[in-house]
Amino acid sequence: MAGDKLSSCLSADFLTDKLIFILENNQIIYANDRLLEVTGYTLRELNENPEEILFLNKLNNDAIKVKTKSGQAREIKVTAENIQLHGHSVILAVGIDLTDFAILKNELAGAENKYQILVENINEVIFLTDDQGYFTYMSPVVEKMFFPAKIEDYYGHSIIDFIHPDDQETALKDKERVLKGEKINNVYRVSSAIRKKEYYLSVSSRPLIKEGRVTGMAGICFDITEQKQAEETIQENEQLLRGITDNMLDMICTTDIDGISRYVSPSYKTILGYKTEDLLGKSFTNNIHPDDSGYAFSAFWAVTQTKISKRFEYRYKLSKKGYIWLETIANPLLDDNQELTGVILSSRDITERKQMEEQLKYLSLHDNLTGLYNRTYFEQEMNRLQKGRFSLIGIIVCDIDGLKFINDTQGHNAGDNLIISAAKAIRSSFRAEDMVARIGGDEFAVLLINCDSRTMENACRRIRQNITNHNKETSESYLSVSIGYAISIGEKVSVTDLFKEADNKMYKEKVYNSQSTRSTLIRALMESLEVIDFAAEGHVDRLQALIKNLAEVIDLPRGKIMDMYLLAQFHDIGKVGISADILFKQGTLTPDEIIEIRRHSEIGHRIVQYTPDLIRIADWILKHHEWWNGEGYPFGLKGEEIPLECRIMAIVDAYDSMTSDRPYRKAMPPEDAITELLQCSGTQFDPLLVHKFVEIIRRNQYKISLENRTES
Repeated sequence: MAGDKLSSCLSADFLTDKLIFILENNQIIYANDRLLEVTGYTLRELNENPEEILFLNKLNNDAIKVKTKSGQAREIKVTAENIQLHGHSVILAVGIDLTDFAILKNELAGAENKYQILVENINEVIFLTDDQGYFTYMSPVVEKMFFPAKIEDYYGHSIIDFIHPDDQETALKDKERVLKGEKINNVYRVSSAIRKKEYYLSVSSRPLIKEGRVTGMAGICFDITEQKQAEETIQENEQLLRGITDNMLDMICTTDIDGISRYVSPSYKTILGYKTEDLLGKSFTNNIHPDDSGYAFSAFWAVTQTKISKRFEYRYKLSKKGYIWLETIANPLLDDNQELTGVILSSRDITERKQMEEQLKYLSLHDNLTGLYNRTYFEQEMNRLQKGRFSLIGIIVCDIDGLKFINDTQGHNAGDNLIISAAKAIRSSFRAEDMVARIGGDEFAVLLINCDSRTMENACRRIRQNITNHNKETSESYLSVSIGYAISIGEKVSVTDLFKEADNKMYKEKVYNSQSTRSTLIRALMESLEVIDFAAEGHVDRLQALIKNLAEVIDLPRGKIMDMYLLAQFHDIGKVGISADILFKQGTLTPDEIIEIRRHSEIGHRIVQYTPDLIRIADWILKHHEWWNGEGYPFGLKGEEIPLECRIMAIVDAYDSMTSDRPYRKAMPPEDAITELLQCSGTQFDPLLVHKFVEIIRRNQYKISLENRTES
């Protein structure tokens, strides 16, 4: 009964993890289930060889080695006591299996060794502190990296002692937070007195907690100096780049791969008037002209697909009104793996260049003087019509009559004005879509399609009517144009041959009208002369009367006298080519103005050569300002080298000019004019002719005086 009670006690719950057995005379009289489980033996098997299994001779309150049935050796710590059981002396042994603990202890020792090796050899500094933040441990690598030279120099110091002064306040607050139980990650600058160098440390600190109380800090420090320096360099470069992009004249825009703007430079506001917020987050094509947006996005898309730069041009809307032309270079933005992250667009205003290009294009196809198409464009159109399917093509060719005459007599400015007048008269005769071109100096051409003979005749009639209207409205320049046309009807013919046909017809009309045109031009010039040289005030009539009197005295032939009548009429016709400002100037002429006004004799010489009826007086017109002493113009002829007709004209013209009223002076009395002639005799005038002319004037004055007395 007592044994059962003992067995019941030894099976209590709090003893279930203990190994219990009772020995009597070296025999195991009791073994609990835990011992049997650990050893793998039954009670009988244990008693067969208890010394070898349980090492009973070593039951000395110390650990014993137990050999299990499977051959495993387990370490058991045994406590043995002598007790009385049923009047017998027995040994009660209670053991604890230490095998798993020993394994764990060995593993822990190995792990500690590994961690020790790891801590001492990693590049990061590991540290421990007490509850005041003073170092109690520092990994050896610190000697190679920072501050003092030996680990011992750290003990008794806080991390605050090594932090840069500007960062100490932050570090102190972080230390206090960790010692209150928080985890902190931060970056501080530290200084090395030995290496005289400033470092950046990334410090991660954690509280050490034991039994619910913070007993210190554990932390790890990373040297991120190179990283910070690289970041600062990148930041400086970014600031520099941003400063450049913010101040450059070109516009810079970065987009994602879909074309959404992520950055726009301030020059967008300067040039286009848009604020940054107006453009960010929107497609770069938003303000591109509708006709150009598709092309611009296609170019952008090509860059994203090929990763190759592309240049393109388009019109961009200004914030206020209108569009300007932009040229954009799109470059791919790639990461370190050469993957596309976006596109950078560099744009500049090329409006002036585009306008210049358009102007150059316009000038290449248009006549600069008249604004009509030029010969180049006309020939291009002829080629186009030749290649096209046009069965009805009409060509009109127009040529200004007497343009060379106007250029030679009145100057090229007058000729240019005549060309412009002709261009207006011809252009206004057609629709805006009809092709009118100036194809030569004095030649124009018109190309018409889908026309018939009636259409062509009406067009020519309109041209002539517009020319007539011009001549009625202005007296400055007489305009005459010869016209010819040709039309292809039915069969397709060469456009070049059609042009030749029209040109030939124009030339025939020009030949037919040439004499009439010359006469009309001379008449128009004479009308102009009357305006600028007092010819309408009887000047020519008086000259002719004076010439007749002197010519008869020197027995000049009748034919010569008639030619001199023409000279009296046309001797100053060249003045139509001289500026009215010079002709009517009341003050003294400048040397250049004198040279210019003396050109009128040469101009007059050229004018009359265009008219067969006047050619015989051309030489006299050229030389009628030569002086007897050789100081006249244009050749400086002397004495009888000067034609007799010119010497006569010089005297009578001078006398009539002196004795006639002018807007800027009154007429000189005849006797005063005679005195002037006598004073210039032998220098400006032929002395013999002056003597005879003076006699005629005085005789006529005496005769007039007698007639007046008789009448009274």
